[in-house]
Amino acid sequence: MTFIHDLIKIRFVEEGYLQNYPPHLISDEEMCDAFIRYPEDPTKTSDELWAIFIADTTPMWFKDNYPLLAPELSEIYRDLVNNIMYHINQFKASLSDVRILPDWIYSYMLNSVISVNSDIIDIHDLLVMLGVDNIDDIFTPAAQIECYLVSREWLARIPNITIKHRSPTIFGEPHVLKSLRLSELNMLGDYWGEQVAKDRDAARKQLMEELHEQLDNNEEG
Repeated sequence: MTFIHDLIKIRFVEEGYLQNYPPHLISDEEMCDAFIRYPEDPTKTSDELWAIFIADTTPMWFKDNYPLLAPELSEIYRDLVNNIMYHINQFKASLSDVRILPDWIYSYMLNSVISVNSDIIDIHDLLVMLGVDNIDDIFTPAAQIECYLVSREWLARIPNITIKHRSPTIFGEPHVLKSLRLSELNMLGDYWGEQVAKDRDAARKQLMEELHEQLDNNEEG
């Protein structure tokens, strides 16, 4: 996987997240740290470490390009970050001569996942398919909620054994786009298309109820 790592390192150098060295002089560990850094301190609780991560304003590829826009999705975003860090830590600890990360993490590293800094045409197309288009073609909190619903629905069909440490996203990952395009083209027939729409509406209603309940509990606490 040296080639894809070189591409990532070159991108990170061009964007200012790594020093301007040739890819072969940049370690894979440095590449991972430029992508995402999570605090490690055995004296602090997981909630305290999460607060430190969120408050960190130093340049970090993942946080800069894939920020949390909807506060009510904080726990979902946290699960995503935790799963990414699991694979990053496994990657760093590996003694194999050929170390690889899951393709879905590479998609974030290569900026193939649609979010706030993506090409405006890609953002527009995603927003239209999600049903949350806006005049400025801005990736919004509403878009994150809809991406999550589509992602959760898609990943739920995959056996757990094949997607360990993989949580639904709140961004435009490739599987979100694939699901939306299949629904848009109605590739699986009228009944399936109608059923998907009904299931997504029900999931949206349930999610919003859960989020409102969570906010109420937080306020009471």
